[in-house]
Amino acid sequence: MSQSISVEELQLTAQSLQLTQFSVNVAAEAMFVIAPDGRILSVNETACERLGYSRDELICMSVADVDPHYPAELWPTHFEDLRRNRKMAFETQHRAKSGRIYDVDVSVAYFEFEGLEYCCSSVRDITERKQAEHILHLQHEVLAKVASTSGALSETLDALCRMVEELVPRCLATVMLLDPADGYLRFEAGPGLTDDIRRAFEPLSPGFECGSCGAAAHLKRPVFVQDTRDSPHWKNLQDLVEHFNLLSCWSLPILDERGQTLGTFAISHQQTSSPSDYHRQILESGSHMASIAIRRRRYEQQLQCAHEELAHVSRLSTIGTMASSIAHELNQPLAAMVNHTFVLETQSQDESPDLASLRDHATNIREQAMRAGSIVSSVRNLVKKTKPSRAQVDPNEVIRKSLVLLEPELRDNGIQLQQQFAEPVPPLYADGVQLQQVLVNLIRNAIDAMKDTKRAERVLTVVTRVNDQREVEIAVADTGHGLCTSETESVFEAFHSTKQEGMGMGLAISRSIAEAHLGRLTADHKYNGGAVFRMSLPLGMSVP
Repeated sequence: MSQSISVEELQLTAQSLQLTQFSVNVAAEAMFVIAPDGRILSVNETACERLGYSRDELICMSVADVDPHYPAELWPTHFEDLRRNRKMAFETQHRAKSGRIYDVDVSVAYFEFEGLEYCCSSVRDITERKQAEHILHLQHEVLAKVASTSGALSETLDALCRMVEELVPRCLATVMLLDPADGYLRFEAGPGLTDDIRRAFEPLSPGFECGSCGAAAHLKRPVFVQDTRDSPHWKNLQDLVEHFNLLSCWSLPILDERGQTLGTFAISHQQTSSPSDYHRQILESGSHMASIAIRRRRYEQQLQCAHEELAHVSRLSTIGTMASSIAHELNQPLAAMVNHTFVLETQSQDESPDLASLRDHATNIREQAMRAGSIVSSVRNLVKKTKPSRAQVDPNEVIRKSLVLLEPELRDNGIQLQQQFAEPVPPLYADGVQLQQVLVNLIRNAIDAMKDTKRAERVLTVVTRVNDQREVEIAVADTGHGLCTSETESVFEAFHSTKQEGMGMGLAISRSIAEAHLGRLTADHKYNGGAVFRMSLPLGMSVP
């Protein structure tokens, strides 16, 4: 017996279908029903709004017409995968009727109805999410560059501009820095910059009518010029606008933590254009990242200046503690010169002076003068305050100069000196004064370490060699009290000192000097007592 359906039930079913259809139409996501051959069979209103087509237009199209990167010949394979897996999700792009291409997230499901196969796609516009990811990636990459100790500031800012140009096609991204010496803006970065553009715009004075960058630097706020041909900010630069076809320019000031102008970050086009919210976010992020990079480099420069000042003070302190022995060492050649001069004067008054003897005394005077001059020169090099300058230096010669200064201390402490120099040793591209400071500090520490050792057992060994890592290695070893395992690193900590009168900065500064030369300074204990300090400098530093 057949069961009849009441009018009320038919009405409820119709209402349910209408509600379902209405819900699909107003759904936040674009909905598509697609045939096995890729034809679009049905769409909701959201799909029409997003793509800019009418429902009738879309129903005459296929998946390949909507997805700009999807070849039509791949659809059978895609549908077969869907038939097998039933559900799939992926990211792709859609092309609207206007030509705008935007990122989408697609969730698609396979179903059968009355013996026929279909798939239903739910498509979400993820443009904003992708844009946020792009900006986050930009920030991450620039911060990674900033965190790196290698590379000049211009390289970091160039990388920033290059990434921005990838996010904003057909644009020119540039960074100008304000020179505190003369108050003018000059280009620091811009992969697309030409010599003609540099010559035309440099130097640029901050000012209301000095282009977008000049105005942004002057006003300390963003200046977005959609059309440079009728902008008051470009009033005085119309010849450059015409020459370079520079029709729009958006510029943000780069500010420090006190709000002072460091420079500008700009995006320029050869067509009139106003920035979207996405472009504004990129500009703000680029300006902020540039500010971080610039401030980081300035802090590094300030730190370097402080380090140089501290190193100079350390050298002065070293010379101060050596003053007595240096004075004593200078007195010896000076006294010898006085004696030889007296004999020379006396013998020259003879009626028949012994010329050979006179020549000997003159030679002795010259040798003693050269010895005194060498001591004075070594002291002057360590005491004088100059900016670090690198040149080719002979490591063995640096050691010899250091030993000249320390010869009286070695002699007074009864220390035997053993020198094992590689001959020849490759030259290093380094600051000779800084290396000498390290050597003087290591040798003086070795002398102090052997004061409680029996005089007959006090031996200082200085070795140079090229190790297996293709480094010039300078080793200073003593026969003193040695180091325990925990001290091999702690001795390099600032303010760590085993001397009652020491500041604890000598080895910390020495290690920083080695690292500034891309090398390293390490300490170890010897198996037969004593300690050994090794400074290793890469042979790559031998090339300027």
